[in-house]
Amino acid sequence: MRLSDLTGEGGACGSGGLEIAGLAADSRKVRPGCLFAAMSDDVARRDAFIADAARRGAVAVLAAPDACAAARGAGLPLVAAREPRRRYAHIAARFHAAQPRTVVAVTGTNGKTSVAVFVRQIWRALGHRAASLGTLGLDAGDAAGVRRGQLGTASAEACARPRGRRPARAGGV
Repeated sequence: MRLSDLTGEGGACGSGGLEIAGLAADSRKVRPGCLFAAMSDDVARRDAFIADAARRGAVAVLAAPDACAAARGAGLPLVAAREPRRRYAHIAARFHAAQPRTVVAVTGTNGKTSVAVFVRQIWRALGHRAASLGTLGLDAGDAAGVRRGQLGTASAEACARPRGRRPARAGGV
């Protein structure tokens, strides 16, 4: 997919025609052709992650506007965003295209996993396709059971990626 299609504008410094094969918010997961989202609040670490992503094959970087020198130094066009996390979520949704019509978010101190499981079970009982995604993993309520993920909040790209689709590898999606 072209960078300009993902950003909804000309891309980064005239690089809108650049082909993006995948997305990554962790420089260790960058594959050739990826757009790397550099979102560390620590500027020195963010700049080091940009350089690492470039060595791994990133073709562009999404970051705050003050990352311009780091992106230029790594030889990557910069998609500058005042709110990089928000922008990354929108880009991930465009890249993966298929999004559910309805999403429910559960917040709070206690009981989030239980509430998410109950909502998924109720919707399935009503005949709707439903899944829950949280710190325990992805539960689509099918024979495969819970697909364990990393503990912690899933990235925007992981949430946008259709179930069963793997991140892009070298050579395309």
